[in-house]
Amino acid sequence: MVKRARSTVVLLALLLTALAATLLDASPAGAARARVSVRLAAGGDQTIILYPGNDGAVSILDWRGNTFLPFPDNVFAGATPPNGSRTFSASAGSSHSLLLTNDGYVYAGGHDDFGQIGDRSTIGTTADNPYQLIGPAGGTTAVSAGAWHSLLLRGDGTVQAMGLNQQGQLGRADGLGTSTPQPTLATVAGLTDVVAISAGTIYSVAVRRDGTVWSWGTNNLGQLGRPQNLGVAGAPVITPGQVTGLTDVVDVVAGNSFTYALRRDGTVWSWGVNDRGQLGYPDDAGTFTAHGTPKQIPGLSNVTALASGRSFGAALRNDGTVWSWGDNTVGQLARAASLGSYTSTPAAATLLGKALAIAAGNTHLVVAMDDGTVRAHGASPSSVVPPPGGVAGGAYQNSGTARAFALGTTRQPLGSFTKTTLATGQTGTGAALLNLTMTEGVRTGYITADSCSALTAGPQTRSNGNYTRNTSIANLAVVPFDSDGSACIVNEQPVNLIADLQGAFTPSAPDRFTALAPTRVLDTRSGTKPAAGAIVRVTTGQTGATSALVNLTMTEADTAGYITADRCSTLTAGPQTKSNGNYTPGTNIANLAVVPLDNDGSFCIYTERTAHLLVDLQGTFAPTGTLGFQRIDPTRLTDTRLG
Repeated sequence: MVKRARSTVVLLALLLTALAATLLDASPAGAARARVSVRLAAGGDQTIILYPGNDGAVSILDWRGNTFLPFPDNVFAGATPPNGSRTFSASAGSSHSLLLTNDGYVYAGGHDDFGQIGDRSTIGTTADNPYQLIGPAGGTTAVSAGAWHSLLLRGDGTVQAMGLNQQGQLGRADGLGTSTPQPTLATVAGLTDVVAISAGTIYSVAVRRDGTVWSWGTNNLGQLGRPQNLGVAGAPVITPGQVTGLTDVVDVVAGNSFTYALRRDGTVWSWGVNDRGQLGYPDDAGTFTAHGTPKQIPGLSNVTALASGRSFGAALRNDGTVWSWGDNTVGQLARAASLGSYTSTPAAATLLGKALAIAAGNTHLVVAMDDGTVRAHGASPSSVVPPPGGVAGGAYQNSGTARAFALGTTRQPLGSFTKTTLATGQTGTGAALLNLTMTEGVRTGYITADSCSALTAGPQTRSNGNYTRNTSIANLAVVPFDSDGSACIVNEQPVNLIADLQGAFTPSAPDRFTALAPTRVLDTRSGTKPAAGAIVRVTTGQTGATSALVNLTMTEADTAGYITADRCSTLTAGPQTKSNGNYTPGTNIANLAVVPLDNDGSFCIYTERTAHLLVDLQGTFAPTGTLGFQRIDPTRLTDTRLG
């Protein structure tokens, strides 16, 4: 029996590995396309635009009213990035900014009046100091620039801070109540397992992995969302504490004296001051009443990203619309209604096209559009966004040919050395049999799985799986779990993780092993599944072809159902009389199909029940070619998991 069990496990591992490679992996070209998107940051009268170029290259424009913040030679020296290129994210404060590379290095530039850009000779100056490397050499996963302080999120889930600490926004006593610069990064005490951070004017907030929000600094206008020193000026709160009554949060944005939280269900919650309607509801609008309890903003749903200006807010929805509310004195809401005044009611901004990214400065809103342009709304748009084509000099270009930007949605992998917890549901002493899949990796790396109590973040001496860039690799592993049934995984490089429970080893089970129906216990990817009865349009780009050979994959279904593919011109909504694939919950089903095309090279897919859908083009049939068939290297056309 032991031999038979071992052979079964080996065969299962081989089958699962092949299945994951077939169903989960985008082609290298498709994966690269999925990651290319413009990134924005804004603060004060500053706008940062990060334009991805060819082959992973990037151009950075840090525009400050009428000039670029300079990039000295060799400013980005450090660890060798993948393929000789880097990707970046950015955060802009009132007058300083932070850049984060995909290999965890942080660079700071701008004003240094309170040491917010690090311990250097420029402390006390308000000139635009050039970018320099700050902090630890790698290992940072997120950055946030406040008015006069900076926050860094480390791979182990801790937060570091530096700059002005007058109101306790650094989470420590040094310099408290004074304007003495604190240019040295120090860890915020009492804060662990953090996944998102945001620095406000003179306060800070963070999201922990359990979905709770924590805050510290001043609470004079309720911006901390907690009762301690609520409405009291000059009473700093230096110890992080949990925001009242708010859970299941995935992101948070700190503004001037107000805060927004994005929950997993796509709703937005706010607290703080509402003097210009920036809380998104009418309570005490136009007054400086402190609102210390989070409240849901009505009328906002399906939100994927948030931005806050000095006294206004904006939200990007999954349909590409931007909704805005608050101060509209200079048109920063991109809405004609309330122009010259303010509104506490969110409504869609007037934009011609679909938005891909948003950012907000003091009195301007910046939007990256699907036509490849970046547009500004509000105070002097020409001074807060660089002119078309940029300005000679001052822009950093990291190899390759720069371009506006390519379309597509970035699906962010986990940061380097992230410790991810998964619940196996198998309480007691023992181990779980898990199929661990690594997908959408940024570069070559490994993962290590163990009980959470035994696994610490950081470099490991063993691994349960090794992956390379743009591949999907699966490996069956026996992973110890803690008594509460939890296990943990640490990933060396940015990657998304999927874990499927296959069985459990416990002393009480026969042969100490219990086979379980495959159950997904972890998936770090995101994206909205097509609803039941939805019709998804797929563009092949193959005009003139009569039909296409495509691989249709159905995955993560909620209930059993089917899909039907046909010309968009002939496929109507409602139950179908034919199908190209049938699926059930907990399975990944793929089927090769010959689908008729409309003249523009597109076809449509009807989904009977909610499920994710992947489409890979294999070839086309046309009047020319041998047997009318034209083979095409497998190309990913659609992946609804990308959001």
